[in-house]
Amino acid sequence: MHKARLKADPAAKPMPHWTLHDLRRTGATMMNESPPLGLGMQPHIVEAILNHVSGTRAGVAGIYNRALYLAEKTAALEAWGRYVVRLAA
Repeated sequence: MHKARLKADPAAKPMPHWTLHDLRRTGATMMNESPPLGLGMQPHIVEAILNHVSGTRAGVAGIYNRALYLAEKTAALEAWGRYVVRLAA
């Protein structure tokens, strides 16, 4: 896609290099960021989406709290999808 854009418009500025992990990091940042810049989601839900273990799920909390947060993760990812669609519009 990038090469095709540059071929069609040689004056276009080159796109900086990025990876899929950059999208994951951006998603996590924007889900955690407070409105109006981001979505203001609770950090433990974002970490559950990323399948991370931090202070909220490490140690004793991780032993006793086995919640999957399915409804919360679904709502968060649907909100993220709407956010991305608005950015692309």
